[in-house]
Amino acid sequence: IDDRSALQMAGSHVRLNSAEKYGGGIYLYDRSTGIFTTGVEIDDNVATDGGGGVIAYIKSAMQAHGGVRISNNSAAGQDEGGGGIYGGQRSRIELLGGDLDLCQALLGWPRELLAAAASLVDTPVPPSSPCRPAPSGKLTVLGNMAVNEGAGIILEGQSLLLARGEVVIEGNWRARAGGGLAVLPASTGWLADGVLLAHNSAQQGGGAFVYGVGAWLQVFSLLFFLPLLMHVAPPAVLAAVDNDARRWFLSPLQAVDCLLVTFYRVLWRARACAS
Repeated sequence: IDDRSALQMAGSHVRLNSAEKYGGGIYLYDRSTGIFTTGVEIDDNVATDGGGGVIAYIKSAMQAHGGVRISNNSAAGQDEGGGGIYGGQRSRIELLGGDLDLCQALLGWPRELLAAAASLVDTPVPPSSPCRPAPSGKLTVLGNMAVNEGAGIILEGQSLLLARGEVVIEGNWRARAGGGLAVLPASTGWLADGVLLAHNSAQQGGGAFVYGVGAWLQVFSLLFFLPLLMHVAPPAVLAAVDNDARRWFLSPLQAVDCLLVTFYRVLWRARACAS
């Protein structure tokens, strides 16, 4: 898909394809857009270099919704990566899983994030807002493999990942760095309520690997303070479970997650004692 083109898929399979270089399953190139909705399965595709399942490259955008599965794809290149999804050269990857009715009624993405996303790519699809209804269903990035970085997802070259809702990044493996997610220089990942990183493995950063100048991975909880106001149990902000690194490595994602959970528990206890 090339030169400001657009692809929209629903209820379709992209399976058992291969590419000599990039984009074993789907290649979105040069300000192109791909929208994938319920029933799309991108499975068992191979790229010799990078982006085994889907690659968005040069100001392109990928948007995947609940009910989409990207699984068992591989990127075999020694210098590239992104077994499941590759976002490169000022591209945007948006993963929207599950249903966040409560936050849709109350909060949107931070203004600075929306401004950054709007200026990042020149495509027909604007970044979504939690104030827009999200399709129900789980979005999975499962069992993908990369020899180099980002077995599940890789971001490079000032690219952006927005993930929220029931997004499961699980069982991605073999990567040199970033089993679930790799964020490389000048790129940014934003993970909001409901995202799960589980059972991923890599030599460094089993769950996530953030490396280089200007690389950021931020956890933003739309529902973080609501229990204090509504007298309900704490929400699951983000979970990083049973990820494995052959060399011990605490990724920035895991560190932030630990700090958020600790801070939230302190607030919850303080409120409980005060009442």
